[in-house]
Amino acid sequence: MSNSLANGKSRKSNPARAFGYQSGVRVQGTPLVCNAPRTAGALAFISHADVVAARVGVRSPITAAQVLLTQTCANLLQAAGHDLGSRALVANYGRPFVLGLLRVELFPSGVAPGSASLLCESPKGHVVFAGPLGLDQPGAQVLQAEIRPASALCIDATSAALEESFAPVNEAISAAVAFVKDALAASRQPVLLTGIDCLTLQLAQALQTAGILVRAHVSLFRLADVHRAAGLQSPTLHRFTSSLGLNEALLLPVQAKAPVTLARLKAPTVALTVGLPVSLADVKRLRPDAVIPIGNVANRKGLLSYVKATGAKEVATLNDPKGAFAALLRQEGLDAYALGPPAQMTLFAA
Repeated sequence: MSNSLANGKSRKSNPARAFGYQSGVRVQGTPLVCNAPRTAGALAFISHADVVAARVGVRSPITAAQVLLTQTCANLLQAAGHDLGSRALVANYGRPFVLGLLRVELFPSGVAPGSASLLCESPKGHVVFAGPLGLDQPGAQVLQAEIRPASALCIDATSAALEESFAPVNEAISAAVAFVKDALAASRQPVLLTGIDCLTLQLAQALQTAGILVRAHVSLFRLADVHRAAGLQSPTLHRFTSSLGLNEALLLPVQAKAPVTLARLKAPTVALTVGLPVSLADVKRLRPDAVIPIGNVANRKGLLSYVKATGAKEVATLNDPKGAFAALLRQEGLDAYALGPPAQMTLFAA
């Protein structure tokens, strides 16, 4: 039976299911709502700090009555201007605790510093909210993802459109550093189009270690400051104005106005290093000289293996355009359904 979205409307909460979607992913029969920090009055689980950056922003308050998260995630939010105070319910990885009638555990999801998946045990069974997953080599200061048995699972399917795996993070970063060195040797000005994430900071650290001065867009400058204030290792970045000097490289988020910035440089050579998501339209617009994707999110095969490893028979998918991954899971004999509002199909380039 299909429970995918129909007629352009969001799937409503169904108490017969382990998960519902109204103002966020809700674990049915519990006060828990996942990755919805502005759900007033709720107990909100935040799987990683980037969720808040994407959905709330620095100037918007987190309105949940209590927030369940790791200490590193709490530190990052504090450094970014979100003071949770007594509302923070901080949990250590792999240390289950009792929350009312529930037994709750946070365990590593492998995607970012402090990122976590959530195991919720009740008389109805073991329910896991996985969130985004990094199942291969994790980035620096990120713990390897773990798996917990579950009767019901909610998994982020953003990367399910990806058929190929990323190269190991260290190999991809080494390739990007080599690109920069070759460009400098040829008297070119190297520009790396990146994401705004911990892997970009790891790339910047590798460039700095190689003796290259790293200039960066203001958004990356702020990200580095937040990581440093949260007690995480962070590279020294220099602001970019309008030019690059000798032995300098520029990190520019793919979301920024890259063509305008590149037009200021005399002899730029560009590598696209961002992982997901990158649309084919972006690739055509940016016309990079090289593509060196740096990512650690699981591809379709990895996500499918993860689902099978949990033993879950009921699976809810998030960020699953047209319910494609849920449909694949149903072909595997699972009771799978897509949650959330309709999403446009995203094309990925690696």
